[in-house]
Amino acid sequence: MVYGIIIPSMDYQERIEVSATAKMLIAEDHRFDREYLGRAVREAWIEWANDQPPPIKPSWLVPWEELSEADKEVDRRIGDKLRSIFLKE
Repeated sequence: MVYGIIIPSMDYQERIEVSATAKMLIAEDHRFDREYLGRAVREAWIEWANDQPPPIKPSWLVPWEELSEADKEVDRRIGDKLRSIFLKE
């Protein structure tokens, strides 16, 4: 699902309306819950880790399913923060 497309020819007010609508839809979309966002954070972390020069720490590559609950909570909190920043803009 696409939440908003900014077209260069849109005027400022049109862009604000599209942005507000996109934020509303994201705020209501269950796919953007804590679990989803935590998994997305972990996925981004692993992508970053794979781009690092050796030696790569094995703990950097642990998939979501194998993380401890404490480590999952860290990723969820990062996801929560990013979501709140986006929705406030």
